[in-house]
Amino acid sequence: MDKKIISKFAIDSHLELVEAVRLRLAVLGITEEAISSPLPESTQQAEFFPQLNGEPLTGDDILRRRKIVAHLSEVSSKGNSHFEDFVEEVAYTWFNRILAIRFMEVNDYLPSGTRVLSSTEGKSEPDILVYANDLEQELGGYSKDDHKLIEPA
Repeated sequence: MDKKIISKFAIDSHLELVEAVRLRLAVLGITEEAISSPLPESTQQAEFFPQLNGEPLTGDDILRRRKIVAHLSEVSSKGNSHFEDFVEEVAYTWFNRILAIRFMEVNDYLPSGTRVLSSTEGKSEPDILVYANDLEQELGGYSKDDHKLIEPA
């Protein structure tokens, strides 16, 4: 087995995840240089940021952003900014989760038996997206937001 290919894959994947995390944080108005405050038109139910091009943050997304900001503010108040450490930690966590899911998928360890990252039928969408409606009870039910994502527009 050529371990160089695995090493290159791991390094490239990690770098892509790091960049994806940075981009997502930037969309939320969080960069290494500054953390944007919500625009004046924001309310308790919807927060607006210039980086979101008029789309508001709502519900759990507001809470997630506030937790990230609180974490970064807490860490940076102790001295220096740990933005890069945070980005690395998030990317590392996602990399490990994706690998664990793929391992469980290939070895039929997933409780639902439904593939999450691939398709047993050779489709481009993972089986979990194709059969999302059939799996609702097995996956613990869906919220209204989940249903909006699942139902075709």
